[in-house]
Amino acid sequence: MMSFIFQVTPAIGWIFFSFRLFIEKTKCKYNLLLFSE
Repeated sequence: MMSFIFQVTPAIGWIFFSFRLFIEKTKCKYNLLLFSE
């Protein structure tokens, strides 16, 4: 059971990290669009 948790946790971490990165990128794009108008 413990080995299963140790295998799954990094995957969740990577998904969360990439999701945060995606949100930051889209925020930057939206900010640029708002400022350009």
